[in-house]
Amino acid sequence: MNTGVLRLENISSDDLHLFGGKAINLSVLLQKGFNVPFGVALSKGIFEKFLEHSGLEINSIRQVHTLAMISLESVLHDCYQWECRILNSIETVCVPEYLIQEIMENLDESSEYAVRSSCISEDSSSTSFAGQYVSFLHIKGKENILSAVKKCWASQYSKRGNSYAMNHKGMPIISPSMGVVIQEMVHPDFAGVCFTQGPTPKTSDFAIIEYVDCIGEVLVSGERTPDHIEIDKQNIIRKRISSGKNKKTLNDILILKLLEVCRRIENDFNAPQDIEWAIIGEEIYILQTRPITILGKETTGNTSQKLYLSHSAFDLKNELHDLILSEIDSSGFRGANYFLCKQHEQGFWSNPEIPEWDTVGTAESVYLLYKGGIPANMIWENVLEGARTRFGISLAQKWLLQKAGTDGNWGTDLWDTCQVLISLITTGMSPDAVQIKNGISYVKSHFEKGFAEANNNEWYGAAFLASSLKLFHLIKYKKECTQCIDLLRKYQDEEGNFYINTAQNQNVPSEWHTAQVISALCFVNESNNDILQMINKSCKWLVTKQNKEGFWGVKEGAYSPFNITFTSYAIMALKDSGINYNGQISKAIKWIKTQQNLNGNFGDIWSTMMALSAIQKVTGSLFSFPIPLPVYIKLQKAILK
Repeated sequence: MNTGVLRLENISSDDLHLFGGKAINLSVLLQKGFNVPFGVALSKGIFEKFLEHSGLEINSIRQVHTLAMISLESVLHDCYQWECRILNSIETVCVPEYLIQEIMENLDESSEYAVRSSCISEDSSSTSFAGQYVSFLHIKGKENILSAVKKCWASQYSKRGNSYAMNHKGMPIISPSMGVVIQEMVHPDFAGVCFTQGPTPKTSDFAIIEYVDCIGEVLVSGERTPDHIEIDKQNIIRKRISSGKNKKTLNDILILKLLEVCRRIENDFNAPQDIEWAIIGEEIYILQTRPITILGKETTGNTSQKLYLSHSAFDLKNELHDLILSEIDSSGFRGANYFLCKQHEQGFWSNPEIPEWDTVGTAESVYLLYKGGIPANMIWENVLEGARTRFGISLAQKWLLQKAGTDGNWGTDLWDTCQVLISLITTGMSPDAVQIKNGISYVKSHFEKGFAEANNNEWYGAAFLASSLKLFHLIKYKKECTQCIDLLRKYQDEEGNFYINTAQNQNVPSEWHTAQVISALCFVNESNNDILQMINKSCKWLVTKQNKEGFWGVKEGAYSPFNITFTSYAIMALKDSGINYNGQISKAIKWIKTQQNLNGNFGDIWSTMMALSAIQKVTGSLFSFPIPLPVYIKLQKAILK
């Protein structure tokens, strides 16, 4: 294994992770006897040596890159800081003499070269970064070659490259992952591309050749419209479209000769290929080849053969990341990663601007994780802090128990207390535990005081009755369940809305109350026709309150910052009902995702928690797939050791 500079024909297919797909494919072509212009390849090790020479710590960059795989907020910030430092080094630091000698050893300063990037993730059939980086043509002389090499390195961190990486990988590529190919320039009579299989369903039975009568770069870059030829499997030209731009035309003999070469390449690589070529006289040169990635159907072949174009074993972490992103909601995945890293080392989640919500917010966070498949007894390490800091549902449970008031309450009102009790009991804590038992007694005693005494308290409304109903059903208090349902039936209006109009809560959007009632009634319903009618009536009312943009809530005013929360409750209610409101739910989920920030959050921590709850309700677990997310993070770390 060589980590420096090699002639193309001397590169091993096992070195994909060092030289990149472009270099490996050219090496394979040469070893198979195809006519490829002379060239050398620089491994990513040359890039790493340059960065080390400039004073940057490669291990630190790799560590940040690894953490960026899970798109944590603080790590993304570090990523962009590292990008700036790397780009500054490329721009200001000279290549050291020992690297210059290594790069120029097989090159002639009087010859012209094409200098092209060869990204480690490029030209792979599973996740192609093809075309996202750069080429520099007619490069002559040592200084110009070195300048072009540095520009190739810098292209890894360009806005275009990073945007592509974020969209397709869900992360920036920070760790040096750029090889470089330097090839002798050819000055062709014709140049172009050949798709050995058309890249669309309509053209999949044809080979397609497009060409210009000059260098192929003007075709690849879109500067020039090419002539277009389609050839069937019997080598019959079925379509020929002239661009009117070429002064010379490729004759049929050369067309079929070129096609024969390209089909041999397809056979050797065992997959349809996108091949760049050049012709001088009657001599055919192959400039690069890569798999066609947009066919829409799987290619066949002997899977026991070495896959030159696929990710090799070193890239297992990337494959695992890609697999997870293909299996679950990517927006939810990013949000889930953000949310996990926000647990405080004492166990709670917090919004410093609204500290009075920490208790109920932590309770609902615990419920979210547990419903997402994380076992209540699992402990994991924060990947940013190392082994010294441990996290998990059980730590949050412990913190919640410590927050119990002397009279058995939690938080600021009875709704908070009910939510905490529901969370603790659902996640496995016994109703007979002292703090929980006291909390149940507190709720029960206040509930029994009746509506007349409590109707001026903000907590006393349909939402409180809904949370009480869920709690009483969970602990099998049948009499209290019946009382809750009777009260709710009394306060449901003709349209289906549940709302108790008090001085304190009259400005809260009533769908916040009604949505929680729907979910609570669904939670306790045992095919009771009266309850089903209440649910159906409320759902019909609820969908009328959805704004045309997809959200529930208010467009302006004091409660507009909580629209994600209102919308999330509505989504969960409609989903719980089992009635087909898929259109409304889909529209609402789409709106919620428009509120997501680059770091994965949906605003403050509680808006994020509610958004994740809604997405998880619709798409399934965001925290296990099928292993819990903390295990996945630990696995990533282990792979890199």
